[in-house]
Amino acid sequence: MTDEAQNKPRMRRSVRILLIVSLALNLVIIGLVGGALLGHGGKDKRSHMSFDGPGSPIVRALSREDRRAMGRSIREAYRAQVSDRGADTARYQALVSALAADPYDPEAVKLAREMLDEANWSRRQIAHDIWLKNVDAMSIEQRQDYADRMREALKNHKRGPKKGSMKDQ
Repeated sequence: MTDEAQNKPRMRRSVRILLIVSLALNLVIIGLVGGALLGHGGKDKRSHMSFDGPGSPIVRALSREDRRAMGRSIREAYRAQVSDRGADTARYQALVSALAADPYDPEAVKLAREMLDEANWSRRQIAHDIWLKNVDAMSIEQRQDYADRMREALKNHKRGPKKGSMKDQ
């Protein structure tokens, strides 16, 4: 080995862990965005429907216009709520530090995770409140139509993709 290779400073373990976690989070976000963009191609192009989130029957039963309007409202509300954009990063960094700590402190990991969950829950509550406000503003006919579309979304979820859909090809 040359002197140059021996004297090269090594990256600290905590920095490597932080970089790996950051890369993983970026890949998750890219996957979610890509999946959302690819999953909205029409009635026969169905992505996996969860019962909690953007693919849920509650959301799928909304008209395209309502989904878009509610999505804009939710994003605006998120932006208004988040005054410190670095807070999420700090929460993740606290989790990374707790995970990498030696000696390991399970209470610190639990607390860091709870802080992340609390922030996610508040965002979820914003979406819930906006959805409920929209439902409250519907006429009885609109709510009944919405309920019918939700029933159809539930029925289709149980049955799986229709023959001839993109998943069958």
